[in-house]
Amino acid sequence: MQLSVRELTETVVLYKDRLEVTLSKSIAERLELTEPACSSYPIKPRSVGKRNRVILSDVPQNTPNQELILCVAKSWKWYQALSKGKVRSVQELAALEKTSVETITRNLPLAILKPDQVEKLLKGQHAPDLSVAKLLNAPSLL
Repeated sequence: MQLSVRELTETVVLYKDRLEVTLSKSIAERLELTEPACSSYPIKPRSVGKRNRVILSDVPQNTPNQELILCVAKSWKWYQALSKGKVRSVQELAALEKTSVETITRNLPLAILKPDQVEKLLKGQHAPDLSVAKLLNAPSLL
């Protein structure tokens, strides 16, 4: 039997530096607890790509980052178009893709990630706060 977070918790409060979670009364009764169980987790809100996420641990979560995967896929597509002569220039590719030349030239290095790096990315075996910018600066993070 799977329970949702709403059924398991009475309160979930996000503070600047911590996350506090209190078990629901029904769960506490089922577990025969004499008083409500409350846990506090230290957090560090971090920006990941275009979003802010609350990350409780630096351990890989095995949750693929769809934004990163899409960026690598686009980079591969752009690399193929340029290398196979489907387009004559980065400017032509940018016009075709309705994006900027800067975006293409900045992200194009992602097309040459090693196969094992791409596999780790697809499996989500990377730091939870890995972003496109971090990956471009240090491909060894995968």
